[in-house]
Amino acid sequence: VYSKPDDRYEAVSVMDVHHIESTGNESCLSGTKTPNKKTRGLYQYIRMELCDGGNVEDYLRLDGTTNLVHGWPSLFFQMVYALYAGRAHHQLRHYDVKLLNFFLQSTTGPRTQDDPPHIITYALEDKLVKLTSPYWVKLADFGTADTDATTFGLPIGVEHSSFLVLQQQLSVSKDNAAVLCDTVYRLVVLFGLDQLDGASSVVSALLLQQLAPSPKKRHATPAQRQFEVDVSMYSVASGASGPIALARRRLQATPGAMDVFRSLVHFDPAQRPTMSSVLQSRMFDALCEDNSDGRAVATVAAYGGARLLDI
Repeated sequence: VYSKPDDRYEAVSVMDVHHIESTGNESCLSGTKTPNKKTRGLYQYIRMELCDGGNVEDYLRLDGTTNLVHGWPSLFFQMVYALYAGRAHHQLRHYDVKLLNFFLQSTTGPRTQDDPPHIITYALEDKLVKLTSPYWVKLADFGTADTDATTFGLPIGVEHSSFLVLQQQLSVSKDNAAVLCDTVYRLVVLFGLDQLDGASSVVSALLLQQLAPSPKKRHATPAQRQFEVDVSMYSVASGASGPIALARRRLQATPGAMDVFRSLVHFDPAQRPTMSSVLQSRMFDALCEDNSDGRAVATVAAYGGARLLDI
C-alpha cells in the first residue's frame, strides 16, 4: 500500500521477502526486536482472518450457488459493495480484483446445507437491498492499493499504469509477448469485435485488420477462419461450449446482468461503469425494496439516505 502524502510504502506483499527486508523490517523475518537503524524502518501490522467458507472462486466451482436463494447476484452485490466502500471510505483502489481475493465468512457461525439462509440488508440511498445469503463476502489483498485521496475519478496513474506493467513484462522475457497476444485474442473471442474502434486505437485497428472479414477479399485468411471457429465455441453471446452456454443462461436469467457484465470488460476503459452505477443497476432490482422514509433497520447502513459517490 503506497501512501502518496508520506511518499512511502506503508505495507508490501508478505510474499516479497526482499522488499520487507529493504524497509528495515527484519523483525518480521529474523526475530529482531527493533527495525534496522540504517534505514527508515516501518513496522508492518498484518491481520489475517480465516474465513470458513473459503474463497469465492473455489465456492462457485465446487458448490455452485445452490445455497443462495437469489443465486450469484447476492455474492456479486457484496463484492461490488466491498470495492466501493474501500474506495469511498479509505481511498483505496484495488489492483488485483479476482474471485480468489474474495472470501466467504458464515453470517451465523459454522453452517451446514440444512441451515436456513440468513437475511442481510444493505441501506443504499433510498433503497433497502435484501440478500438471502449464508455468507458475508470479504475483500482481501489491498497490497497494490493507492491511498491518495486526490485520485477520485482519475486514471490509475503512472505507478500502476497497465501499459507500464506490460512494458516491464515484455522487457523481462520475449515469451511474455505471446502471453499478451493470447490474452487479447481471448478477449475478442469472448466479447467480439464490435467493441473495437479502429479510428481511436492502434491495437483495435490491428485486430480488426487481422480478424474481421474484408469485403475486398474473396477468401478469408487462416487467422480469420480460426477466429470464426473459436467464436462459434467460446463467444459469450453465442458460443456452443458447455461452460460458456451455462454462463450465458445464468446471466440472461437476471435482467440487466449481461449488460453489466459486458460493460465491465469493455475494451475501451472509458466505457466501463463506475462501482456506484453497478450497485444501482437494474440487475439488482429484484433484491431492492423502497426505503425512502429511512425507517428500515439495515444490517449495513453506511450509505443509507446519502447519495453515492460516482466512483
